[in-house]
This record gives sequence, C-alpha cells and structure tokens, in this order.
Amino acid sequence: MIDTNLTPKQEKLYNYILDHQKKSKVGLSYDDMINYMGLSTKGYSTIHYYVNELERKGYIKRQLGKVRSVRAIA
Repeated sequence: MIDTNLTPKQEKLYNYILDHQKKSKVGLSYDDMINYMGLSTKGYSTIHYYVNELERKGYIKRQLGKVRSVRAIA
C-alpha cells in the first residue's frame, strides 16, 4: 500500500527519479540527487533519509548493495 503523504521535498525527489527513469536506463547516484535538490556536498544523510522514506512509503525500490539501483514503482 502506498502512503500518499509526501512532503514537498520528497515529492520533488520522487518526480526527479521518475523523470530520469523515463529518460535513462541508468539509475541515479546519490550525487545526482544531491545536486538536483540543491544540497551541499555533505547532503548524503539528507538524501539517504528521503530515499528511505520514499521506499518505506512504497514509491521506490532499491536493490541492497547495488549502486544506482533506485527505481520508481508507483
């Protein structure tokens, strides 16, 4: 079940993942997401939090141990 309560920043990141996925078969890196969201180079914990929340809410899936494995599913 999908939790439809996304914060504006979660929604912005989700839409970016979705748009990128439509254009490319290569997944996004955390660096790509950090740059898009306008975070500092130390923004890994913030992006990690957003990605975890999107996965918990059912919007994305990741393959553990694989880089660039974030995929939109909803």
